[in-house]
Amino acid sequence: MSNRKAAQLIQKENKSNKIIICDSAEPKSIAEVAEYGLRVIGAKKGPDSVEYGIKWLQDLEAIIIDPVRCPNTAREFYGYELVKDANGEFKAKFPDKNNHSIDAVRYSREDDMRNVRVR
Repeated sequence: MSNRKAAQLIQKENKSNKIIICDSAEPKSIAEVAEYGLRVIGAKKGPDSVEYGIKWLQDLEAIIIDPVRCPNTAREFYGYELVKDANGEFKAKFPDKNNHSIDAVRYSREDDMRNVRVR
């Protein structure tokens, strides 16, 4: 989907023009979406931010996902697991694939994660 088309779809849903946190991997895309009038900022990523964010989410009492309205999000959350080695044993590493919805949730909770320790 083009940035223009994404911006149009977001504008339909984001009537109050709230700030949108985007993946900061593509600053040019963020700038382009901003040109369409959306208030966008890049996610703050740092060393181990994926691992920290996943552990923070795991520490929540519950994450409620409607599998009918959000089937891809449900699939990602229910199927996400640690990386396996060649022997099928789990390694202490989270994969960076099939996690677009998970990343979006992590980005949206950035402010909540600050200065909070993960157990």
